[in-house]
Amino acid sequence: MYVRVTSFEVEPSGLAKLSDKIAKIAPIAKTLPGVVDIYVAWRGDGRGVVIAAYASEEAAKKAVARLQAVWGELADLLISPPRTDAFEHVEHVKG
Repeated sequence: MYVRVTSFEVEPSGLAKLSDKIAKIAPIAKTLPGVVDIYVAWRGDGRGVVIAAYASEEAAKKAVARLQAVWGELADLLISPPRTDAFEHVEHVKG
């Protein structure tokens, strides 16, 4: 498994629109080849993260072009470009 964690920030006044935007792009994100699971989390100050797990690093790399289009749907809400970190060693821990 391979995980990308992407940090983003929106104006707090735009948070009401964020859920609607995520609902709009969710079908696209879910159909990316190799996607295992995706979580989007944010807080009231507008800072958030997208945690996306892929079957492999190769699958994650193949998804990059389509992901840029997904982020494009959020561009009008973003304060700055999203920042992505990648992790190739992943353990799934479920309680």
